[in-house]
Amino acid sequence: RLPPPAGAAPSELLAWLMRPPPRGAPMVECLITRERRGLSLFPIYRMYVQCDDGDALVVVARRRKRADGHSFHLSTDADDLTSRGPSYVGKLRSNLVGSEWMLYDGGLNPSKLPRGSVAAAARRELGMVVCQQNVVGAAAPRRVRATLPALDDATGAPRDVRPSSVDETLPARAKANRLLVKDHIFLASKEPKLNPATGAHSLDFKGRVTQGSVKNFQLARTEAPDAVACQFGKVGKHEFVLDYAWPLTPLQAFGFALTSLAYKLANEGG
Repeated sequence: RLPPPAGAAPSELLAWLMRPPPRGAPMVECLITRERRGLSLFPIYRMYVQCDDGDALVVVARRRKRADGHSFHLSTDADDLTSRGPSYVGKLRSNLVGSEWMLYDGGLNPSKLPRGSVAAAARRELGMVVCQQNVVGAAAPRRVRATLPALDDATGAPRDVRPSSVDETLPARAKANRLLVKDHIFLASKEPKLNPATGAHSLDFKGRVTQGSVKNFQLARTEAPDAVACQFGKVGKHEFVLDYAWPLTPLQAFGFALTSLAYKLANEGG
């Protein structure tokens, strides 16, 4: 599905960001650019859908400074990346070492809800990413596992999950081994294979990725490991391709890409 036309209302673009493309449709091809502004340590990331008539900007992210891990604000307006603006669509947060990530919509942390607020004001869980960091040896991609809410049979969008207590959050239920297959979609990174021509292990991006980097990855559903549902890779110093297909939404795919862009270790290599 193509994104809404330029000038569409933020609510219309948000609705598009929260729905996956049709099952069986070709992968949606996107470009992510990294832009540094002035003396800021944190760049702005822009996601464009690559259309026949030009690239369409759909969502923007910028990291916020935190002492306890990474945090990104996601917005449809590069000039308004605050959580109070009408273009704010979500937040991506990690633990201290960047090995566990959670993607939320623009709702409030349930612990910070004003008294008397309705449950619908609480933030909605959109996905969790758990990474096995590569900390020794030659530079290599991370191993990644992702968990998403199952899709709603009626709407085709991710189910609306808004935990009201810590024990019911996705990370807590995962640690307690309480994730039911019928309620979730599980994805895992594809392992690089030996390329006889180069003697190196690599992933087959079908020509979409042109530069090697530990940031590059491919994800597939665990029950369909040969069908790539999301791929991300470097094509320039500040440019990356991001392609996704059902069952991922555009916002979930962008969140996955940001977890890789934030990956910073001594042996990173790109």
